[in-house]
Amino acid sequence: MDKLISFDIYADFGFLRKPFSNSQLDLCMTFNMLHKPALLGIIGAILGLKGFDGVGKVPEYYKKLLNLKVGIEPIEGFHERGIFPKASIKYNNSVGYANTQRGVPCNWVLNEQVIIKPAYRCYVLIDNSIDDVLQEKLYHYITNCYAEYIPYLGKNEYTLWWNKEEVCEYSYARELPGSVTGRLSSIINLSKLTLSGIKNRDERASGFSCFEKLPVGFEKRGNSYQYKLEDFVYTDCILELSMEISNIFKIELTNRIIKYVQLF
Repeated sequence: MDKLISFDIYADFGFLRKPFSNSQLDLCMTFNMLHKPALLGIIGAILGLKGFDGVGKVPEYYKKLLNLKVGIEPIEGFHERGIFPKASIKYNNSVGYANTQRGVPCNWVLNEQVIIKPAYRCYVLIDNSIDDVLQEKLYHYITNCYAEYIPYLGKNEYTLWWNKEEVCEYSYARELPGSVTGRLSSIINLSKLTLSGIKNRDERASGFSCFEKLPVGFEKRGNSYQYKLEDFVYTDCILELSMEISNIFKIELTNRIIKYVQLF
């Protein structure tokens, strides 16, 4: 199977926890953009693959989906210039068996930053990067809006959904690095790039570029696995031909409009 599809995910709230917090505000921070490890977790839940099962163990979904190429595009109308609205939520966890200090039950105050109404278009290239059974299962489940486990966006109380009518399948072509001039609709991995190859599409208007360090996978540190972070940008500016961006896909929409997305 060799198919490129997309599905649009929505949630009322999202919490894509950063591996660090704002100590001054005593606030657990969230990433703004959906990232690949989180998307693979969502796909793993859809397929019914096992999640985390102890410190120092790679989850089943990650091992089986690691090489799957995906692209991520924030959906217009839900963000402003690439930034989703956020709020902080403070709540108490006073369950004794979960919170103890020196053996005595205590009250645990949590302060978390959450994304309000996040929405992302998720591109997935279903090919031989995963085994044949998973290919068929993933295509069938996504296109029929079915999941074995309820997927969520960072926390199990933040369930997400997608609509069957919005699932798209594309004809596509892989573009050579440096052969594309135009805008990329997805977030762009800047691991080997700089801003020198990005310019406003209209010199009279001010374009935007939203930068963020996002996880691209896990790497082992000591006895545990931590996020591996790389630089990304989401921009409405156009790209110069000289930009050496790999894994660019030219896709054709039903109305013959051409878009470019990066899969990583």
